[in-house]
Amino acid sequence: MENEIIKDIEICLPYAIAIEMVHNFSLIHDDLPGIDNDDFRHGKLTNHKKFNEATAILAGDSLLNNAYIIISKDLQQSLKESRHEKKQEEILNNKIKVFNEFSNAVDRMIAGEYVDTEYEGKDITTEDLDYIHQNKTGALLKLCVRMGAILANASEEDAKSLTIYAEKIGLAFQIKDDILSEEGDEKVLGKPVGNDKEMEKCTYVSKYGLQKSKEILENITNSISSLEQESSGNSSTSSLTDNALDSISQGESIVDGDRGTENIGLAVFNQDKYIGTLSAIDTLCYTLIEEEVDSFSVLIPNPFDETKKIDVSVSSLKPAYTKIDISNDTPIITLKLNLTAKALTGQTNLNYSDKNTLNAVNESLKTYLTAKLKDYLYKTSREYKCDLNGFFRVIKHKFLTVTDYENYNWKEKYQNAEFNIEIDSNVISSFLVQDA
Repeated sequence: MENEIIKDIEICLPYAIAIEMVHNFSLIHDDLPGIDNDDFRHGKLTNHKKFNEATAILAGDSLLNNAYIIISKDLQQSLKESRHEKKQEEILNNKIKVFNEFSNAVDRMIAGEYVDTEYEGKDITTEDLDYIHQNKTGALLKLCVRMGAILANASEEDAKSLTIYAEKIGLAFQIKDDILSEEGDEKVLGKPVGNDKEMEKCTYVSKYGLQKSKEILENITNSISSLEQESSGNSSTSSLTDNALDSISQGESIVDGDRGTENIGLAVFNQDKYIGTLSAIDTLCYTLIEEEVDSFSVLIPNPFDETKKIDVSVSSLKPAYTKIDISNDTPIITLKLNLTAKALTGQTNLNYSDKNTLNAVNESLKTYLTAKLKDYLYKTSREYKCDLNGFFRVIKHKFLTVTDYENYNWKEKYQNAEFNIEIDSNVISSFLVQDA
């Protein structure tokens, strides 16, 4: 079974890389002066600002072209293999279908971007606005889902369900992006806020207003949730829906900074053996321990209303500190984090200038992160049997010689490790506090 999983990943990998190349091509060109004219993305200078406009244009062109080169090379290889094995013929046919969908989706993405630029400063119909959102953003997101379904040889019924899911996610993602462009925190998003309004872009906010856009987004996310219930027994759709809703709730990217990264679940390998996949929050825990994230935003439980959430922007004040003791041959790993945070959104009936309110939010943040960090660490040590964060580098110093360390058999002992999480944090209010 494990070998089959690895083979499945190898089948999909060239197409996943090709999509990411197209994605980056679209971002580089989207930031250009002639389109969105953005200076920053994820807290870093955009390509044309860091280098120059010509380099940015050519870099985007090259990424797009190389995406097709990667796919064409894979198709050539599959064609050779199909001549010797019947199963490979079916795989080749699926890849040809994928290539057709890939080409059409890229074309639709560019078409959506074109219509978006043409309608700047003009009145737009509901149909044309939906066309922009369904193509500029939705086409590529739908492609990602449909490519996976086709390569996995999904049934027509499953592919149809996943397509509906992807279309809703694509629209919800773009509406959320429109909202964040209006009221987001520039430090959290890593890009300027208000550019859409300044350039008179046609967005859901400009068409329907901020509050109505939030209501439309809520309706879409609710309909996505209903897909999970309708797909009873279809675990693939359910897990995808859960992760997608988490991403929408937290915005386009929930981490940023000089070493920022989008919050995407990581696949875990032990050498060439696929072990499993980390969820989005697991990935965040990994990057927090590894000091690969400077700041992130997260939705935490509202300590005053269990039906509500509070959006908090969190930053690390200093690198994570790790201490390891050994008790009865069992590693006791203590992880200390020093954080500061801002409450970005919440309920207006809460007084965020009140010290007791902020203390309660701070305790909720610490409880939430402590639980998530422990879940992640026990999952990777017990279930994956993997020291993903390299704690062995710390434990090595407790032994006088390399031989003593090797005799201790860290790999085996780590599977029974106990974890203590100590978080020193402080939550302050933000001027962006408003209705959730």
